[in-house]
Amino acid sequence: MPLPLLEFGYDVPGRLGEPHRPPVEAAGSAFSHRRRSGGQHDEGGNPSGGFSARCVGGHSRPGEYGRRAASRPRPTRRRAYALRASADQSKSDRLRRTQARDQRHRFLADPTTGEVRIGCPESLAAGVLSPIIDELSRRSPRVRFQVALVNYHSRLEFPELRERRLDLVLERDHEASGELEYAEDLDVEQLFDDHLLVVAGVTSPWARRRKINLAELADAPWILPANSWNWSRVEEAFGAIGKTMPNAMVDTVSVALRQQLLATGRFVAAIPASTLRSNIHKGLLKVLPVALPNKPWPVVMVTLKHRTLSPAVQQFIELARISARAPAQIEKSKAF
Repeated sequence: MPLPLLEFGYDVPGRLGEPHRPPVEAAGSAFSHRRRSGGQHDEGGNPSGGFSARCVGGHSRPGEYGRRAASRPRPTRRRAYALRASADQSKSDRLRRTQARDQRHRFLADPTTGEVRIGCPESLAAGVLSPIIDELSRRSPRVRFQVALVNYHSRLEFPELRERRLDLVLERDHEASGELEYAEDLDVEQLFDDHLLVVAGVTSPWARRRKINLAELADAPWILPANSWNWSRVEEAFGAIGKTMPNAMVDTVSVALRQQLLATGRFVAAIPASTLRSNIHKGLLKVLPVALPNKPWPVVMVTLKHRTLSPAVQQFIELARISARAPAQIEKSKAF
């Protein structure tokens, strides 16, 4: 069967079997320019410089444009539902982010509300932290406190501060002893110098004595956390009098356990003087007249530099400074 004769034209290719429709030409377009300028024609008078082929019978072959249009997927009900669900989810996410941003702005603007996230070891929680929280909660009842018991004896990295999970950290300064150094992005403020005291329960035979020689406590049951500042100072004190360090019967950092054991009257312990600020020890412990080496043991407050703190956190910091200078005057202070 002989192939059909072809004529070249400027028509936009369509589907087979459809009559040819001349394209609508915009003024100034390349198509109108070529038609006005008069392209090359064949013997039948048809232009020979077109872009598609048209059969003699007036039907067009499907061109590249037709194939792309036919292959384009039509939106189905399932796809339309997925698009609507995705749009609704995006709108919900934007609304949630806007509400969270507005809540943060309210916290930053209102000094009587908000949240203070504090990290500190247990030895500072009872004596140093509790009076500050008690006073701030009285002044701003809507402020909420989140306390995390942390211990940085072996490192000073403070990942919770850098991850914004804590606003500040109360810690004993290990840099003063030359053990570790703080990073440059941390703001370290010294609050006060702490020192050790030898204590026993009020029912202990040691509590009734006015004079006690440290050598007499060599055989006493001690409560000391191993490899701690307390342990080192007691060991140094015994070494100064030519005695070996007594074996600690109980090795713990738990303040509650130490208090319960001291209340029996059988044990002695070396505890920070700041611990006695808390009311839980009033009437339960007796400070023994035993001297230990007096070395600086600073308590510091660590925050992250160039970080904006909420008014509630700023109030906490001011009360911490007042409590460090005069613990008994914290309730009388009118700093803000």
